[in-house]
Amino acid sequence: MNDSHNERMTENIQSKIFVIIEHVHYERIASESEGNTRSSRHEQRLRRYERSSRHFE
Repeated sequence: MNDSHNERMTENIQSKIFVIIEHVHYERIASESEGNTRSSRHEQRLRRYERSSRHFE
């Protein structure tokens, strides 16, 4: 494997970790407040990282 492939794989892993952390964070807030806490900014960020994750698979 070359360096650019390793960098892409690292970015892919980091973006997936970010998505998981964001999901857990907002799910925890939602369960604590029993409301819908998802902001449009969070939804946009989640979609962006999901797209970038699929790009590297």
